[in-house]
Amino acid sequence: MLWADKANGATTDDLSTGLGLATDKDGNAFVTGAVVGRITFGNLPATTGDLGAIVAKLSAGGTVASTRTAPVASKLSVFPNPASGSATLTLPAGGGRLVLSDALGRTVREQQLPAVAGACPVSLEGLTPGVYQLRATLANGEVAHAALSVR
Repeated sequence: MLWADKANGATTDDLSTGLGLATDKDGNAFVTGAVVGRITFGNLPATTGDLGAIVAKLSAGGTVASTRTAPVASKLSVFPNPASGSATLTLPAGGGRLVLSDALGRTVREQQLPAVAGACPVSLEGLTPGVYQLRATLANGEVAHAALSVR
């Protein structure tokens, strides 16, 4: 919890989520997660243009080391964000499949995407509030991601 309080500088367009935690025999903690936008953990910036993964080594004295991978894929536009009930994706190309995953990476919903580029509604009915990942595999082979906060 103390480390989570260190994430600052976030705006409504910025998101971070923890995905894994492990410790070693020396008492260090290793955290993995995802970052979108510009967030600072202590004095370490984690800035991405798109969805990126982050790995941090934490010790009793604070964050010892941190690294961020390159963006995984194109950014998918989703609004409103945060949302409840439904959200709308702006697809850069038509066709394909959308997978909605929870913070643990479990698929909670899938849907076919419309054959044309543009607006695509996504139902959020029945989802527990939290952070979800949207992964669109488009008919042209492009993969696009977005983080979505559900209220």
